[in-house]
Formats: sequence, structure tokens, C-alpha cells
Amino acid sequence: FSQAPQDEAIAILEFVARPYNVPITARFRPIIKAFNKYGVLKSEDLKDVKFTCSPNIGTINEKNEFIATDKEAEGTIPATYNGLSVTQKVKTVLTPLTLLYDKYVVDNLHESPVVIESIIGITVDKVDPGSVNWTVENPEICKVVNGNIVGIKDGTTRIFGKSDNFNDTVTVVVQNPIAANMPVNYPTFPTECKIKQVGGKGITIAEFENGFKLDYTGNGAARGAYISIDHPVEVWGMPSSIRIRVNPGDATIKKVSMNAENAIGERIASWVFTTDQLAKNKESVYELQLSDWCEADQMAIYPIKINSLRFDMGPSKKESQFTISVPGFEALYPKFGGIASNIIAPDVANIYPNPIKVGETFNVAVEGKAEVNVYALNGAKVLSTVVEGTSAVSTQGMTAGVYFLTVAGEDSVKTAKMIVE
Repeated sequence: FSQAPQDEAIAILEFVARPYNVPITARFRPIIKAFNKYGVLKSEDLKDVKFTCSPNIGTINEKNEFIATDKEAEGTIPATYNGLSVTQKVKTVLTPLTLLYDKYVVDNLHESPVVIESIIGITVDKVDPGSVNWTVENPEICKVVNGNIVGIKDGTTRIFGKSDNFNDTVTVVVQNPIAANMPVNYPTFPTECKIKQVGGKGITIAEFENGFKLDYTGNGAARGAYISIDHPVEVWGMPSSIRIRVNPGDATIKKVSMNAENAIGERIASWVFTTDQLAKNKESVYELQLSDWCEADQMAIYPIKINSLRFDMGPSKKESQFTISVPGFEALYPKFGGIASNIIAPDVANIYPNPIKVGETFNVAVEGKAEVNVYALNGAKVLSTVVEGTSAVSTQGMTAGVYFLTVAGEDSVKTAKMIVE
């Protein structure tokens, strides 16, 4: 409570309290509190502040972060805002460093920084891993560049870090994607899966394309009906999202969801693909981003483990046979190239005939001009052309199989699944 007059003008700047004896090579963002002339707090984190620092103690980067030098030194960080200024004394010191994580799953598409910390009091600062000398037990599997792990070949090895204030070991598992979309169960489909079912009987599971299919007999029950595949699986490498392509046939599927966790213990009990009933006898495509529930750019979250996949079901006619086809239960790796996750659109492209024979032409109906791209299931782009109006496109050079097709116009992207026989 304040009896001071109302005044929104900022008159006083102050650095937020934290230790300013800073570990060498530490990185943090200075924070400025702002007050009016009566001492009333107006901002706990003032934006648009310009920071500089004494050259001997470090630098200020484009994100307004202070990056400490790799030597012990003393200097200042000045902060200015609308003609106001405040200065903070800083001393860089040699402090013990510790690993935050001692194991990483990496690939050859990302640079995964080793996270090293220094703790002063209750303040934890990230430290530049490039300040540590790293050696690799098996250099055929990975390399370390400026403190970043880069995968080379699939396998497991160790890296050893050493400096005046650090000496520790990290286990590195390299898992490189072989396609832009890969089965969640890669590299091998499980021979045994624990399946729970209410609302049916005699359920079996079998591998099918990039996923699986379920066969069972209905028992007429509807209340609380579900199918749960309880087979924990660690997803290969560093995917950005999980996609499911499912055709329920004559079965009633009300919702599809997963239970998942990451390597640092974060969990999501119900990661929901859809809450709407799926269209029967038609393939529907749904995709979930890892960034919806964890920091996907935090490399230590991998591997992602999917503990279960659940279908909430409706009634099933007694003694009737049902098949649920899931041709794609896939992890997506957009950096691999080819068919990235963002091409999956709700609008279906108008192509015919479909299926089509190898070497024959199919027709694409568009308004105005559009770019047509065709992708194989492994993510490789096999055809690209520009069409206008209704145009014929040849499948010459393509082999029999399932393909994804995108039609990108000025205002929309439409997709379709195309079968070449």
C-alpha cells in the first residue's frame, strides 16, 4: 500500500539481487527493476534496457545476456534506459563446475550442448561447455565441437571433460534417423504386446506398414469400452513430433491418446491426438508436437518413452469382426528433409484416379496455379511440378507403394495419400 501520488514515469533503475561474483564463462541475463520517483515498483523486469560491460570481464550478446570471460577479472555492467543509468560491479571467479545431465541421446542433425552449471549460494548459472577440454572415447561415433555433441554413427561411447575446475564423464548414445518419418517401434516391432480391452474379445496385434493393425471380436458392451496397448517403447533419436494415421474400419473410436515421458522425468498422462470421433472406414491423420508439453530444444529430454497408446471406444456389435488399421504410428524428424510434419493439412487434394498403375498419369484439380510435390513414406521427394487448372501428372519412374502428395496454392496447402500399384 502506498500513499504516494499516482506516477507511471520511471525514475530509478536497480539491478535485481543475485551474486555478482560470477563463475568464469557463465551466461545469464541481467534483470533491472524500475521504480518511480516515490520508490514505487513499476517493473520487476524492465524491457528495452541496453547493457554494456567492461571488455575484460566478458561480452553482452544479442539476447542481452552477459557472457563471462574465461579468466578471473573485475569490472562493471552498466545499464541504460531512457536517459537513466545504473552500474553493477562484477567479478569473475573460478568455481567448481558440475554436470546437469550425464547421458545424452543425440543424432547427426543437431548440435547438443553439454549442460554444465556452477552454483554460488542459491544461484545456479549455466557455464559455457566450450571452456572445457573434451576427448571422445570412440571418435567414430561422435565428436565434440565447442562443447556441443554431434553424432556421427549409431552407437554408444563416452566423452571426457577436463579443465581447472571440472573433471567428469558423459555417456553419449547416437541414434541417427534414416527417414523423415519412422515407426515409433523402430528398429523392431515387438513380438509381444500387453493389450487391455473392454468392449471386445480375442484382440490381436500385428505389424502393418509403419504401424500396426488390431483384430478383435465385438461383445456388445459400450460402457467404458477401450483398447490400451501397454508396451513401453523408447522412440528412436530426437523426433519433433508423433503422428498417427488410423482407419477404424467399422469400429467406433471416440478418442486417441498416449501416456509419455521424457528422459528428465517429465510426464504427460493423457497426450491427446483427438477428442472427436474418428470417421469410419477412412484414414485420418493426427500429429502431436513434443513442444506441447516439454522443451523440445532441450537435448537432455531424449529419448522420449511412450508407455501406452489408448483408444476410447464406442459400442461394438456382438460377435462381429473388427479391424483397426494404423498404417502409421510414426516419429517425425523434419530436419532429415523430405515430408516434414507441417505438410499435413485438413484439406484433401483432388486427385484421380487413385489408386493408379505404375507409369500412368493422374489428374490434379486446382484453382489457378499450384506446386505439386510427391513424397515416399521414407520422406524422399520423388516428384515436383507446377500445375494450373486440371492437369495430368505422370508417375513415370515411381515404383509401387504409398505416397503423400501436397498441392500448395497461394493461400492453402492440400494433401492426399496416393497409392501406386
